[in-house]
Amino acid sequence: MFTTYVSKILLELNIPTNSIFNPGGYKQKITYEDLVLKILLEDSIENVAKSFNFSKRYFFNLLQKSKLNNFILCGKLDTPTGSRTWKTVLLRSIKYKQCCSCKEILDYTEFYYCKSNFDSLQTRCKKCSVYSATERQEYIEKATPNWVNRNEIINFYKNCPKTHHVDHIVPLRGNNVCGLHIINNLQYLPIKENLSKGNKYT
Repeated sequence: MFTTYVSKILLELNIPTNSIFNPGGYKQKITYEDLVLKILLEDSIENVAKSFNFSKRYFFNLLQKSKLNNFILCGKLDTPTGSRTWKTVLLRSIKYKQCCSCKEILDYTEFYYCKSNFDSLQTRCKKCSVYSATERQEYIEKATPNWVNRNEIINFYKNCPKTHHVDHIVPLRGNNVCGLHIINNLQYLPIKENLSKGNKYT
C-alpha cells in the first residue's frame, strides 16, 4: 500500500524511482524510492536516519543537498517544520494526509474542513471524527447528573462567542480528576487556549 503513495509522490515531483539520494562517497546507495518509503513508515526523520545507519547530522546534510530540498526552495513542497513533518509535507504534495487517530493515510476528501489548521482540514478522518463525537456525547451523558438544569447548559453553549469554545474547567476525562457536566464547571476559553489545554487540570 505504501509503495502506491511513494510512486505518486515521486511522479508528482518528477523524480525517477531509481535515482540515488546519496550520490557521494558513502558505500550504501539509497534510492529516492527507498527514502520516501522510509519517511512514510517511520514516526520521525531521526528514525529514518537510524534505519539507514546514518548519523542524524550526516543525514540532515544529505537532505539539505537533495532534490527534495530543491523543491522546498522553489515552493513546490512546504518546509517540514513543527507539526509539518517530512511525512506530512510529502503526502500533502499528492493531497493525502495521515489521520492522527486511526493512522490511515487517506485522500483529502476523507477529512472534514477545519479553517484553523494549516491545510484547512481536521487532523482526524471523517470516520474517526464521527466516532469521536459519538464517544464524547456518551461521556457527557454519563457526567450529567439527573438534577442538572439542562436548559441552562444549552443556553450557555448558545451564547458562546465565535472566537471561543465551551470548556470544562475540570475535564470530564482528566488524568487525575474527572468533573461533571454542570453549569459551574463550564467556562468560555479562546479556541487556541482550549485546544492546547486538552484534558489537563491545574
